[in-house]
Amino acid sequence: MRKKVVLLLLLVPLILVIGCGKNPLFTLLGNSGISISGIGESDFQPCSGKPSNPQYVETQRLLLATSSDGLNFTRTNRILADRATVPDAVVLNDGKILVYFVIAGKIVNGVEVKTNETVVAVSCDNGSNWIYKNVTFKGVPSGTTPPVDPNVVLKPDGSLRLFVTIDPDDRGSQKARTYSCISTDGGFTYNLEGERFSLPSQDVLDPEIFRFSDTNWKLWAGNQHATSTDGNNFTYQGVDCLASEGGNCAIIADILDFSTFYRMYVHGSSQIPANNNWVKSLISTDTSNWTLESGTRITVDASTGKESVSIMFPTVVRLKNGTYLMVYQTTIP
Repeated sequence: MRKKVVLLLLLVPLILVIGCGKNPLFTLLGNSGISISGIGESDFQPCSGKPSNPQYVETQRLLLATSSDGLNFTRTNRILADRATVPDAVVLNDGKILVYFVIAGKIVNGVEVKTNETVVAVSCDNGSNWIYKNVTFKGVPSGTTPPVDPNVVLKPDGSLRLFVTIDPDDRGSQKARTYSCISTDGGFTYNLEGERFSLPSQDVLDPEIFRFSDTNWKLWAGNQHATSTDGNNFTYQGVDCLASEGGNCAIIADILDFSTFYRMYVHGSSQIPANNNWVKSLISTDTSNWTLESGTRITVDASTGKESVSIMFPTVVRLKNGTYLMVYQTTIP
């Protein structure tokens, strides 16, 4: 009788409740995955590794690193997603982490699906467990490219605004540009608001938009710089080369508010991928003048067996427990 009881206990799914804010939101359901109250289970699982004859995006991986000060980072060696690029993260008022990124392949109901879309990973326990959700965009005109290059802004009222890249006529003569969307359900459905920034003769890609205040918004797309007093209308300010390496201006990837100063995270822009093997940082107290900090925040470490060649597009957030989480893009070995 005792053996039967033990066997029955082993067959019962492990249920683990992890708090997020005041209410428990995580339930670990044995081998079936994780569910978050009010959100549900994953819509898909990321593919593992890269396929044969991969395109660029299919060679990329998102990894995690942690820090106690936002300056010195330690790898967790945790893979957030493969065949994934350009992450951008935000922590909501209840402590929930949302990491938006573009994915090139996912597993849906056991079937591998090729795609090129913006999705979101969600954690409610400071990054220990994650679910993966689709992101729905409403009001996107037909004939355009899908919204990619996500950049999320948490507004003072707790709502989410997502800036994305859209090419109005796909492969036509028009150039890719920055649009904004507003979420209607906490970060999973977005309504397109409109165009925010474009340049007449070149694509605007991978925008980093930061709201310093209601009347001080700044946009960097690579090194192209623009400013706004309302977050809607951006005025071009030219090329902003705040740091360089090997004669190449660094790419502005993310900015974080540290209460008494702001820290900007940048990476390389060399045409030789192996030269983009570092993340550096700058600080500012006035949002206009930036000072390069000494050293690097993280560099490629091929000895882990999980990364190689380059590190790009770091995004850093302060977690509810006071530590910092970095999500960064690297090449699958």
